[in-house]
Amino acid sequence: GGQEGAAIRHYQDTGCQYPLAVKLGTITAHTADVYSYAADEDTSVEDPYIAKHLAHFGINIQSLEKTEKTMTEMSIEHNIKYQWDRITEANKKLIRMDGPGYIGLKNLGNSCYMNSIVQVLCSLPEAQKKFFQHADEIFKTLPRDTSASSDFLTQLCKLCVGLLSDRYPQQHQAVMAKRKELAAEGVDNASLSEEGTSVSPGMFKSVVGKGHYEFSSGRQQDACEYYQHLINSMMAVAERLLPSRSPGAAAAAGIDFTRLFKYYEEHRYECPQTNRVKYKFNEEAFLLLPVPVECATNKEQVQEYEERKAKRQKTDEKAKEKEEEPIQPRVPFKACIDQYCGLGEVELRSEGRNIICHSRARPMTFPPYLWVVLKRFYQKPDWTTAKLEALVEMPSEIDLEMLRGKGPQPDE
Repeated sequence: GGQEGAAIRHYQDTGCQYPLAVKLGTITAHTADVYSYAADEDTSVEDPYIAKHLAHFGINIQSLEKTEKTMTEMSIEHNIKYQWDRITEANKKLIRMDGPGYIGLKNLGNSCYMNSIVQVLCSLPEAQKKFFQHADEIFKTLPRDTSASSDFLTQLCKLCVGLLSDRYPQQHQAVMAKRKELAAEGVDNASLSEEGTSVSPGMFKSVVGKGHYEFSSGRQQDACEYYQHLINSMMAVAERLLPSRSPGAAAAAGIDFTRLFKYYEEHRYECPQTNRVKYKFNEEAFLLLPVPVECATNKEQVQEYEERKAKRQKTDEKAKEKEEEPIQPRVPFKACIDQYCGLGEVELRSEGRNIICHSRARPMTFPPYLWVVLKRFYQKPDWTTAKLEALVEMPSEIDLEMLRGKGPQPDE
């Protein structure tokens, strides 16, 4: 006991008769971490008779407390650390950027999805003109019966001012100057933070998420879904910026901000039996691309990594603690485009019966800014949702004109 791989060696040495192993440090009055080495399971399992089985060895689970992490907890901890290291680019030397437009947003706890969307939006010249340069005019449109702390437009402009003005960089520079001054005098300056310039978007998050089951919580969320929710929130208050609504609205009105991202997508359906076609046009706010992992350029390396990983987990009980850097499939961006352009199948109702038709999607118009979203979530055979881990290298420039849909053709 206590040796790495001891459990599976004991299972093998005893003729594979006793497949269940219990991690002693995880035993409590209600549960324990149980692993089955049986060939048809080879995974963590639940033992409904754990108390009875352990009592056979003189172990009273009512008197035990958990002292070690379960395999599930270790897995979650590893995934969180791996994802966090990727997000923060751990062990990489980065150049500090500061000043208007380079101001960070504090993570409020699982709020990186919101921060990333807000930073992208605030980097657009149209957003800077509308919500930063004309912030004072928008502040004047606040209805008399509405509190500024609960008003979406007010909080949006306030956040833009924080990210794009020199107010916070000046405060940070003053703090750093004071630190140097105190250090030169030999005075403790630990109370003065060394953190870079950042803004806390707490009020903005609260206003945008109000009434929404997910975005009002502190749980992790999907950035694309938050982007859609944010666009809908902007549309809901668009009328407030009409010149006829208030004196300050005219200057801030300009273009409809949400139109910068929306486009029309053409859907073409063809019946293989009659060759009849049908077109449908939908307004979209982002281009959803599939990620065909079968087109990965490093399939051999991924397979070898998965084999090593499986071998470690079978022979080493502490494999999770010293797992190598994961090797993920590298999928060319062109492969995503090609699969999006390919023919699909869809069941349509025609002349009183269901027909399997060929389907194809194309963007018919292109907005000034096209949001491209990779379809990373898929349904497993057991109907649970899983996230596809793959790397897609995005080109710095790409011409999508060849994708443009041209509508019904003369011979159709």
